Amino acid sequence: MPRRSDASLSVVVVNAPQRQAPPLSLSEAEAGIWESIMASLPADWFRPSDWPILAAYCQTAVQYEEATTQMREQPLTLMGERRRIYKHPLLAIQHTTTLRLALLASKLRLCPSSRVRIDATGAASKVQPAKKPWDAQ
Repeated sequence: MPRRSDASLSVVVVNAPQRQAPPLSLSEAEAGIWESIMASLPADWFRPSDWPILAAYCQTAVQYEEATTQMREQPLTLMGERRRIYKHPLLAIQHTTTLRLALLASKLRLCPSSRVRIDATGAASKVQPAKKPWDAQ
């Protein structure tokens, strides 16, 4: 193990960003999605004001998964009274949750289109997380 200088030993990391644990209100599956998202992004990606939106995203993702799993085992159309054919109600749940996931992912900057900004020249640049006042140079 290499020796460390006195200067490197005197450096103290203050306020290192911590990853937020999933809220207790989330189910085990929802908490798993929360943790995988948190692990895939920088620790300071989310602010406390983002946590309810992220929780809603995790809940919606599980709803989508459940609807999709159930749809695999059932027909897309059903026959009702008087032999009227109609779409399976799970299709509506699948559609709604897909739209909600896309909206929430955009708000949380999880999807590629929300992480890239097009400048006036038409060139794409990655959106960086907001800088802290003490990081400004």
